[in-house]
Amino acid sequence: MVVNGEGNFKYQSNVPGLAFISRLRPVTYQMDMDAIAKHHHTPDSLRLAESEQAKAAIRYTGFLAQEVEQAAESVGYDFSGVDALQHERDSIRV
Repeated sequence: MVVNGEGNFKYQSNVPGLAFISRLRPVTYQMDMDAIAKHHHTPDSLRLAESEQAKAAIRYTGFLAQEVEQAAESVGYDFSGVDALQHERDSIRV
């Protein structure tokens, strides 16, 4: 999916910028591939060990989706950047 960042195509409204941003806590993390596979009930036969090891070795920087969702709610911001849970096996995503 490509999202157009061009300002000429976007309606701008009141966003609680600093109130929202100041509640965010940046984190660094590594993916726990075993925990992800367990959460999604992925059988070992479908897991790709080499790919998972490569992904687990990467140190990512970002935000925890639950905390972003809480920050938005705390300032009354209907933030479109959080994909909420649809099913019990889903994960919240930013």
